Amino acid sequence: NKSGFLEVATQDEHFTLAGSPWGITGFDISRHWPRLEIRRRTVLQFVAADSRRFSGLDDAGFVRVMSDEIGRFIPEMHSAVEYVVPHRNRDDPLFVNDVGSWRFRPRTRSKVPNLYFAGDYVRNETAVTSMEAAVRTGLMAAEALRTDRLPGTQPVVIEAPITPPAELQALIDSYRDDPLVALTGCMQWFRESAAAND
Repeated sequence: NKSGFLEVATQDEHFTLAGSPWGITGFDISRHWPRLEIRRRTVLQFVAADSRRFSGLDDAGFVRVMSDEIGRFIPEMHSAVEYVVPHRNRDDPLFVNDVGSWRFRPRTRSKVPNLYFAGDYVRNETAVTSMEAAVRTGLMAAEALRTDRLPGTQPVVIEAPITPPAELQALIDSYRDDPLVALTGCMQWFRESAAAND
């Protein structure tokens, strides 16, 4: 059930448990899927960025570690949680683009004729492992296939990534150091930009 703290903490955006060694972020998905918000209950989704720290744990151990860590930041969670649905992603691990991984990431075209790569792990302009990168590389693979097999047809439209202004990018980059200041600064930047364009 929604306590006062959770009402404040779980707004429309992701939030970070600052200082968590597991790199845990959370998101109130029931705010975006109202059918999940039954009898004023909240459905929270938590993700641990450093999945390597969970190696060797069974499902019960994984749930215990996650619950204890989340409870350290949000004590209300221990008494408020009705049930937990763990997703370990062991069968389909996500690619993590650590420092130095770029050279191991494939390009869209392979050395094998008629084999093209697409996915968040494929090199692309955004460079960040994300859903957007996966979609972009899918479009890149489609365009490579079109160029190789049907060169006279309409090109696949791939929009250039949007580059934020330097002032906004600096605020985004500061998110790790102080998420609240970064988020407040970004909101202020958008407000001022909107007012200037009126």
